[in-house]
Formats: sequence, C-alpha cells, structure tokens
Amino acid sequence: MPTIKQFLEKAGDLRLDAEVILAKVLAKDRSFLAAHPEEDVPGQVVALFQKRKNGEPLAYVLGEKEFYGRTFKVSPDVLIPRPETEGVVEMVLNRIDKTELKDGDFITIIDVGTGSGAIAATLDLEAKKPVNVIGLDISEKALAVAEENCNNLGARVKLIESDLLEVFDEGVKNSGETILVANLPYVSRDWDWTSEELKYEPSLALYAEDNGLKIIYDFLEQVGDKVDEGWVYLEADPCQHESIRKKVKALGMRFVQSKDFGIEIEI
Repeated sequence: MPTIKQFLEKAGDLRLDAEVILAKVLAKDRSFLAAHPEEDVPGQVVALFQKRKNGEPLAYVLGEKEFYGRTFKVSPDVLIPRPETEGVVEMVLNRIDKTELKDGDFITIIDVGTGSGAIAATLDLEAKKPVNVIGLDISEKALAVAEENCNNLGARVKLIESDLLEVFDEGVKNSGETILVANLPYVSRDWDWTSEELKYEPSLALYAEDNGLKIIYDFLEQVGDKVDEGWVYLEADPCQHESIRKKVKALGMRFVQSKDFGIEIEI
C-alpha cells in the first residue's frame, strides 16, 4: 500500500478529492494527513479513489453530500443536492418569514420530487414558524433515502409515494398557507453543456422532454387544478425561465420573480 504522501502526490488534479476520501475513511480531518505523510493508505481508499478517477461523482463515492450545513446520505437512487437548490430553499424560507399566522395555524409545505429529502428536511429544520412538511416522490427507493435522512437529522417530514401531485390530499389546501416547492427534472438530453457526471445520476430525476419543460408544465397544470391559493417555488435552468413565465401566465397564476435557478409563483 502507498503512503499518504505517495498517494496524494499521484492524485494529480484530483488531489483535493483524494484528501477528502482519505479523511473520510480514516475519520480524521485533513490536517492529520499533512502531519502523518508516512502512514499507509488503506486499500478501501485506493478502491474508492479509483471510482472517482473513473468519473463517478465524489458524493456517490462518499455516500454523502453537504446541503445547507447538514450532511445528507446520497446514493445513485437520488440526485446529488446542489448549491443552486440552496437558493430555492432561501426563497421559501423568506416567504415563511413573511407569512402571518394566527395562533394554532401552520404552513403546509409540499416538496414535490423530494429525492434525498434535502429540501424537505432543511425547510422543516430551518423554518422559524410552525410547518407541516410533506415530501412526495415517484421513486420508492428515493423515499427510502429521504426517510433515512429525515430520521438521522430529526426532521418531521411525512413521505408519500406519488407521481407529482397524484395523491395530493384535498384537505391540505384548507389547512392554512400552502407552499409547494419542486426541484423536478428539467434537463434536456439535447443540451450539449451538461456535465459528464450526470450519467451517474438517476435519469428519472434529471431529464424531461420539450427542452426539459414537460414535467414542470405537467406539475403547474396540476397545481392549477388542485390548489386554490398559495405559493410555488421551482428550480429550473435560467434559460427556461421565460418559457415558464409564459406558462404560468396562461394558467392564470402570477410569476412573481426569478433569482438564479429559483422561481417564485403565486397561485
């Protein structure tokens, strides 16, 4: 087995990733690596680093990803949480802060396409007002990952298998303020600027037809049919925002703002 020094010297452009993998397996911080360059590198580290060299995303190699200051378990059954999505969470938290509630009232938050549960758990844990968070996903395997994350973090999220709002509870819209947040598939297979690493992530959660907009449009139409009032927060590529604005207007909803990858809509 190589020493830490030898291993890191051969890591090349992936040296930082090599350090992260090594520190994770050894359960040490990265300063330990610099202080103990002659220690042997475990075979597990070499095997994991080979996966990274082959192109597998670091989050899948490690089995975890940080999101909004917390560590979430991830697997190839769920999308890797991204910084862009933290911006959408910020938009939702800002709306929660602006919402006035009477005593005993709460805000119902429905995370559609919850995946790893990163959005749902974060909103439950960060909200400064009473919330009832529900996570919906079409994938049973994704819901299992979300359940583990919510349990590990102490987040109170009700998880339900559902194709978009298919099993939407008609009573939800009468329980006070309603917020729907959705990071749905919005990548088009025709785009030529996407990362090679996307091939490791679940295509069900990534790709949509009609320039990546079909599932978002289906969701918005369901919102128009099932929800009387409230707020919708979407993530989409900025190049899609104008098309979404037109769709929102056609459905009789109000496109409030777009910021980076996030979109705010009033029902």
